[in-house]
Amino acid sequence: ADGSTALHLAAEKGHAKVVQLLLAGGSNPNAATQRDGSTALHKAAFMNNPEVVWLLLRSGADPQLKDAKGVTAVDQADSEELKRILLATSSERD
Repeated sequence: ADGSTALHLAAEKGHAKVVQLLLAGGSNPNAATQRDGSTALHKAAFMNNPEVVWLLLRSGADPQLKDAKGVTAVDQADSEELKRILLATSSERD
């Protein structure tokens, strides 16, 4: 067990409806895995899933959180669109 939650797994697989249900049920969008310190937002950004990224951000996921290697969700994002979304949300919180 690496500390992944159902939210981590749903975000990684791109299951937006499941992510939405888990968040509505009180899942912590900023929970980090024990293995590498990644959050559900790291996973969604890495998998390039804007819908899941938006759901997580709207539920309070912090795009500035770093994993065990010092990597943020912005660093994980592959597309410019996702990077812009994450950076805009980061600057709104500063």
